[in-house]
Amino acid sequence: MDAATLTELSRPERPFRVAIYARYSSELQNEISIDDQVQRCRQEIARRGWRVAGIFQDEARSGWSLDRAGFQHMRQAAEHQKFDALMLWKFDRLARDHNHTVMIKALLRHQYGLKLYCVEGVSADDDDSPYTTMVEQMIAVFASFYSQNLSSDTKRAKRERAARGEYNGSHTPLGYRLVTKKQASATCPAGLHVDPETAPLVQEAFRRYASGDYSDREIAEWLNTSPIMQQRRAKRRPVGKEMVRDLLQNKLYTGRVAYAETVYDGSSLGQKRKGRRHRVTWFEGRHEALISDDLYEAALAVRRRMARSRKTRRQQRSYILPDRVYCAHCVARRDNLADPNYGKMRLSWHNGIEVAHYRCISRDRGYGSCLQPYVQEQH
Repeated sequence: MDAATLTELSRPERPFRVAIYARYSSELQNEISIDDQVQRCRQEIARRGWRVAGIFQDEARSGWSLDRAGFQHMRQAAEHQKFDALMLWKFDRLARDHNHTVMIKALLRHQYGLKLYCVEGVSADDDDSPYTTMVEQMIAVFASFYSQNLSSDTKRAKRERAARGEYNGSHTPLGYRLVTKKQASATCPAGLHVDPETAPLVQEAFRRYASGDYSDREIAEWLNTSPIMQQRRAKRRPVGKEMVRDLLQNKLYTGRVAYAETVYDGSSLGQKRKGRRHRVTWFEGRHEALISDDLYEAALAVRRRMARSRKTRRQQRSYILPDRVYCAHCVARRDNLADPNYGKMRLSWHNGIEVAHYRCISRDRGYGSCLQPYVQEQH
């Protein structure tokens, strides 16, 4: 044997690298469920004598949407051949829609050359026989049917809860405290309860905007100066103008609860949720209102008036760079990587003329002014 052959034979065999992907659908589920999935996958990988090469997970993300950060990171790692196989608790963790499942499996297996395995279920990669291939497909069809039936029941239950005045959301609106069923007691029932610390801030925000003297951005900057909001900033990003805009149009603060069926844009594999605007049904809620209907309508009237005054002539053309270019100053600071929009630059129209500029949205997101100058669109 020559030297090259001896070297190749003496080289230790590379361990089989297996990544783990875990997901659960609802934020109302126990968070241990995703840890349990990972643990079961670890045990299965160890039993087979393989090595864990990475863990990707999505918490409280529906399998009907592929707009999931953990899933996309897993796909990118697979594209760069960071692992040899993928282990899941069940294959329905990849997707609920049967067509999506078939396409994802084909992408991972044929495009990236991965083996796919699951703890509970059957994988065609276990023995490459026609029988296991058929059983794997049948299980995927049954899982899709189960998910569609569960989704229908869930939607009906959510609408019924809203009709009874119960809050369906899992995120606590500013100005309230959310008491879950597990936390409820005889003196503090489940639902939304007024937060005495932040409720006055919400009420003042509505009064300021209804006066017509403050913009969304100015109200956001005022909220960020509040000692209460500064104390909470350690756990969440600062208030931005988009957050204020949504707050001031949320009829929940008038004592109502909303129901809107979740609809996904299925025009592409990486589908996203469609906005629920114009599809919301409002019901009288059980929680205490923070503002009156008159104040809410006054704030809406100011918004409509300001929207009409801001209308400008703009070129009807597409721009490919918004949200794809980043501000050098903000990226260098890297003080809030948890915000997915941190450091992005978007179009800004200067004095209403048909010359577009890109500008950093740091101030819009509540991080203060940025030193990055405006960049003309044609550059």
